[in-house]
Amino acid sequence: MTPEEAAAYKEALLEGPALEPPPGVVPNFENPGGTHALGYSIIILGGVLASLSVLLRLRSRFIVRLFRLEDGLFIIAIGLFAGQLYVLYDFTIFPGMDVHQWNVQLKTLIHILFHVYVFSVLYGLCVLFLKVAILLDWLHIFVPLGQRNYMFWICHAMIWCNVLFYAVGTIVELVQCIPREKVWDPLVEGGTCPIDIHAHNRATGIINIVSDLCILALPQKIIWSMNMSRAKKLSVSVLFAVGIFACVCAIARLIYFNRFIEATDTTYTIKDLALWSVGETIAGFLIMGAPSAPKVFQGLPFSESVIRLLRSFTRSGASNYYRDGLPSWRKPPTRRRRGHWDITELERSDMMSLTSTTGAEDTRPSTVARDMTLEQGVSHNAVESRDV
Repeated sequence: MTPEEAAAYKEALLEGPALEPPPGVVPNFENPGGTHALGYSIIILGGVLASLSVLLRLRSRFIVRLFRLEDGLFIIAIGLFAGQLYVLYDFTIFPGMDVHQWNVQLKTLIHILFHVYVFSVLYGLCVLFLKVAILLDWLHIFVPLGQRNYMFWICHAMIWCNVLFYAVGTIVELVQCIPREKVWDPLVEGGTCPIDIHAHNRATGIINIVSDLCILALPQKIIWSMNMSRAKKLSVSVLFAVGIFACVCAIARLIYFNRFIEATDTTYTIKDLALWSVGETIAGFLIMGAPSAPKVFQGLPFSESVIRLLRSFTRSGASNYYRDGLPSWRKPPTRRRRGHWDITELERSDMMSLTSTTGAEDTRPSTVARDMTLEQGVSHNAVESRDV
């Protein structure tokens, strides 16, 4: 075959269908079918939730005037997530979701497979930065200052295991084929792909699920042993539910990945894999950003008015005339009691003194102790006012 004939043959392949259609089916490149609304909805929802989580986190850090390494990793993660959403956006524009591969030209499939490759690399890096940020944040919340309890060592072990695991996984993704174009272009001649990338991705999915479950279970013993109000326990339950959702997404992603690699109609099966990957990433952003919502809401000028309005709907009929056993005309103590949205250093996730799980205590003065003393003093003044 002459070079001209080879070039013409290759051009014919690129312009033809990416998959042999079933008998009696005619490929339709102009109107391949499928849907666009689902892709746009996921992109908008994912972008809004991730951006809101980052903004809440940064605003809370600005309030306490304290920025740490995990906040920087959080910002890097949303940059990588933006790249994932762009890849999903490009696929949603054309050909769209649920499009059969025989309705797509081979040259379009090569473009899609390249974006799948980019999405996979960005996903691994984004999850890495999110998990390390979450573990660093929990180190500052749950580990007493200057102590080396079980939480300290487990967090550090998980941080370095995740860094090593995802770093190796990213390198494997990048060098799986030589030349690299062979990953997404089936027309590349020569070269080799010595790595069984499907087996690698299966193992990666299983380890990712185990990692998610470990991160979810790690702080539960400490959280549920703390003396918290009903509202605080409810917020912890919501955060726990988000963590469960992340694990569900990781499991579903592994299931649909197995379907993806076993299917010949890749453009039709890739949708579920991408959407569950995005769902798991969004859950990671919510775990980091959602706990900052109360602190940010507290700083809003109308927060106290909203709290009073909500409490007015939950009071019994008798509370319209009496307050804490006193007539409604009785004025409260002049000193302000600690409001519902007033937070201690624990909610600020700052380094602080806590009683360790081993029973040892940090003898240095704690801002939490000062808050508790102030609250007890206010309560004592309130009792004296009632006695008068």
